[in-house]
Amino acid sequence: MNINDFKITEESYKQQMMVYARRTGTYGVENAILMEKFKHWVADCGFMTDETVILGIAQDDMRIIPPEQCRYDVVLLGNYETNEEWIRTGVFQAGKYMVMELPHTAEAISLAWQEGIQTLLSKGIKLDFSKPVIERYQKRMVDKHLCEMLFPIY
Repeated sequence: MNINDFKITEESYKQQMMVYARRTGTYGVENAILMEKFKHWVADCGFMTDETVILGIAQDDMRIIPPEQCRYDVVLLGNYETNEEWIRTGVFQAGKYMVMELPHTAEAISLAWQEGIQTLLSKGIKLDFSKPVIERYQKRMVDKHLCEMLFPIY
């Protein structure tokens, strides 16, 4: 598997409403557990359609923030109502991204995390390091075993 084989496009997001769940602590297996719990909630509420977009956002850089204080959010874009105490509402901020399409496998996602930034920088892309990299899971793509990494740009 070679990161240069992944399709890369540019995309902009408009500001929009979102619902999300957050956990604080060292990144790892617990993030995947939260994602699964969140996906089940989305499905149980009837919010899961072919157009559903769920984001995984590691908000903090563990090289700077102590691991036990790192925040991980799972996000459903859109204006949804819920009474669940563990689900929050918020606003997803507008921004521009380089979108890297990759196989929805642990190996490909790990490769994108390890080499994605350097690959884009080597192509002369100006990354915005003030914003987090985002994992994007669009249901229609996940059904085809694909997902995306969004790298913020200026």
